[in-house]
Amino acid sequence: MTYVCPHKLQINVFMIVGVVGWLEGERIRDGKRGWFPSDHTMEIENQYVRRRNVCQQLRRKRSTASIASQKDARPTQDNQLQ
Repeated sequence: MTYVCPHKLQINVFMIVGVVGWLEGERIRDGKRGWFPSDHTMEIENQYVRRRNVCQQLRRKRSTASIASQKDARPTQDNQLQ
């Protein structure tokens, strides 16, 4: 049996991660946050790529919020019977 630390963020080569704090980051593709070693990363210096990554992150957050609000607005079976 392998122990997996819940605060450790697994990242692979070419995965885009927005750095939140020292050795803590958020994977842009799914928003999962966790810790990772700094020597396994390098800063993206290209401003176009950085802007594109931020836009991707904002789109993901908006779509997640939209899905959550749609679930909240959906009538439940109890509400339909009243």
